[in-house]
Amino acid sequence: MGGKIPDQHLVDLFEINPSLLLAARDLMDHAGLGDSKAATFATYACAALALVLVPFALSILRVVASQPAQDGGSLLARLDRWLIDHPRVAMRITVFAMFALYLSSPRLKEYAFFELALYAAILVVDLPALSLAAFLAVGLAFPALISILGTAFEGSFILLIIALTSFWILLLDFRAEPRRLQTDGVQS
Repeated sequence: MGGKIPDQHLVDLFEINPSLLLAARDLMDHAGLGDSKAATFATYACAALALVLVPFALSILRVVASQPAQDGGSLLARLDRWLIDHPRVAMRITVFAMFALYLSSPRLKEYAFFELALYAAILVVDLPALSLAAFLAVGLAFPALISILGTAFEGSFILLIIALTSFWILLLDFRAEPRRLQTDGVQS
């Protein structure tokens, strides 16, 4: 059925959108394996897991595992209990999860970076000064400098690199100080 409907969007990767899948395709082209869809999808899966999904999941599980065990429940039961007990952090984790899922999407459209920016705006409000400065440098100053220099964003992986770097700044802050998020901004 693929390709039989006029203007149907195929997964044949004719696109130039900056996603991890297309970065994997370009990497496989350079390695001489561009015709192997299996190698491309395996490389994409490894990149999405290694750069986004596994570090995110491990960061969340690390915070939960560091809490004292109650009632000897499983790690997932403790995660559920911890999220219920910390609704503010649970909300941030949910937004962070959406950021991670968008970022690891195989066919990320360029307009999706606006949605990523919205998720980042929600997450950036609680950053300490140093992390905020790093985030703003990567998210605002770097793209502005690239635009001033006349480099085109279209067809490049600049937006993906900026989004990945922003994700890692947020992730490293979360890993460094998850307890700060539980108490900062809480009104008594």
